[in-house]
Amino acid sequence: LATPAGSWRREMLLGDAYSLQRRHELALSAYRRALSRLTAPPAGLLLDVAAAAERVGRLRLAEQHWRRYLRRYPKGLQVPRALSGLVTASLRQRRYGEAQRGAASLLKGFPRHPRSAWVIRRLGVVLLAAGRHRQLETILLPWLRKRGHRRLREQAIIAMLRLRLRQKRRAEARRLVRTYLIDFPRGRQRASIRQLIACAQGRCPKR
Repeated sequence: LATPAGSWRREMLLGDAYSLQRRHELALSAYRRALSRLTAPPAGLLLDVAAAAERVGRLRLAEQHWRRYLRRYPKGLQVPRALSGLVTASLRQRRYGEAQRGAASLLKGFPRHPRSAWVIRRLGVVLLAAGRHRQLETILLPWLRKRGHRRLREQAIIAMLRLRLRQKRRAEARRLVRTYLIDFPRGRQRASIRQLIACAQGRCPKR
């Protein structure tokens, strides 16, 4: 159905079209025009603005709209997405304390959600690269023992293994490898984990 030229729905659909074309700056502009015409925006539009802002690196704007979504829809279906968006924005701006607090909210409230495992993996990469070893340990340790949350625990084991190898604590790394291979016999990371421990022992496969 045709929509009036000045309606917010037209702008939202235009933003969707630009997003499909990966023209994210134009998508963001269209979504913001739609938003400016509403006093009670739908959840999807707030999420669209936040995601588009994230894609073009406008992290403060993304954070503003992730938070706006959380305030307006505290029990919304996309609360995990909004929380993970806040963690991502904090990490990209090197605000590691905020990232840790955001991750704690996500992991406590939604430990079985795929976004929680994604956040653990992302924290493992970024905090390890930043040398924030103690902070990473604090996040990971509680989840190494929670066997009821398999996806989350698997990512925690992998992140901790990488940390222990970076710290050259190889005996602990080997124990983590054994734990992973026993508890996740069909885990997708089996091959990469074996390679990690081989490299730590000076036996990296030749390419």
